[in-house]
Amino acid sequence: MLTYSLILLIGVANCLSDLIVRAKVHLSSGSVELEGSPEAVSVAIKQLDFDSAPPAPRGSLKAALESLLSSGFFEKPRSLAEIKSELHSRSVNYRGTSLYPALYKSFLKTGILGHQGNRGSFRYHSNGEKK
Repeated sequence: MLTYSLILLIGVANCLSDLIVRAKVHLSSGSVELEGSPEAVSVAIKQLDFDSAPPAPRGSLKAALESLLSSGFFEKPRSLAEIKSELHSRSVNYRGTSLYPALYKSFLKTGILGHQGNRGSFRYHSNGEKK
């Protein structure tokens, strides 16, 4: 399964024969921007390593957090800001106030994730279980 988002922007130079395609490909390891003829961009996209990307989360914030957990994201302690940033980079949309309740209910309360630090500056980490 390909797990990336692709945005194609097609720009036309001075005449129609000078078609330039720009593509921005978002992978779990970062983004790649490509520009050139449609053929050149197509070849470059085929050479990208999509298999290393974790499955795209679908459906819910809980599913997105499960994807982060299974990809090893929580092996290193992470702040809420880091979690929000990673979810955003994976194009996961959710209400801003729903992240902590989803973390607590599905992962902290069950012991899958732990936290360290003081209130207001907790860092969340895996307790060794992968879901």
